[in-house]
This record gives sequence, C-alpha cells and structure tokens, in this order.
Amino acid sequence: VGELRARLSDAPRLAGTHLVSWNIRWLLCPHTAKAAAKRTAIVNQLNAGRIVCLQETHWHDAAAAQWQALFPFSTVVPCAARPGPGGGQQGGTAILLPHLTALVSSRVLVPGCALECIIRTPGSASDVAIWCVYLPPDDREAVLTALESKSPPPGMDTFVAGDFNVHMEHGRD
Repeated sequence: VGELRARLSDAPRLAGTHLVSWNIRWLLCPHTAKAAAKRTAIVNQLNAGRIVCLQETHWHDAAAAQWQALFPFSTVVPCAARPGPGGGQQGGTAILLPHLTALVSSRVLVPGCALECIIRTPGSASDVAIWCVYLPPDDREAVLTALESKSPPPGMDTFVAGDFNVHMEHGRD
C-alpha cells in the first residue's frame, strides 16, 4: 500500500506522460498501403496526446528525414538503424512527441537500438526521461551491456518502452 500511495502522489508531477510502444517492423517507403495505415495509427496516438516509441523502423538518415516531414505537427527524434548480421539494416528506434510536449534533450544510448529523450509534458511539474529500446534477438546481451553504462539524469523519473525480444514459454501461467 505504501508503494501505491507514493505512486499516486506522483501523479500530478508526471501529468500528461502517456506512452505507446510499437515494434513497427519496417517503416521505410511511405508510399505503400501498409505504411499509410501505420502512419494513420501513429497520427491517432499523437492526436490523443500520447508519446509514441517505435522500434525496428530500419531508418537510415534519409528515411528518417522523410518520415520527420510526414509528422510536421510533432517532434520526431530518430535513432538510425545499424548494420545487421545479414548485411541489411537492423533496428532503428524513434520517439515521436505530441505537439505540446517539449523536447529538452535527446541522445542515442546504443546506436540502432536505444534512444533517450528528456521531455516536459503540458501540466507536468518536472522533466522525465523516455527510453525507447530495441533488443535484437541475436545481440540482446551486448545491447544490455552497453545500456548498463548509461543512466538518466540523477533523480529523474524514467519510462522505458520497447521490444525486448523476450519470449515466455507458458505466457501467463
């Protein structure tokens, strides 16, 4: 009960921090029907005031710039994909902020796999850190090891969203 009470007292301080996380599974060419449907879903979340964390965008710098232009009413912070084991692009993450959410700072935590944005939402009394993380199935340990040396600013609330590629054998048993 003490932990619940403490979290309830935090609610006004963290007002407006609502997240959606989605492994988008490839978002390069914006001219396909699948890409248009994904863009519509993202726009709907942003219009609802939610921060959108995307994993596996597979964006290179040019694709990131193209997609940034498709969301002119929001702030799009990309982390470019990295070379994958098969020679193509692997990973890539992005954090999209709704119109009134302020971006204080951002940094790539692990290239192609993890991104941090420090933000302030309307009505909140303090900044929060958002981490968007993709753990590739073939390289989870290396990415986790790299993340161990990173940390958000001291005393800052941190939200971690992502695709961790953790598979449970028995689901909810």
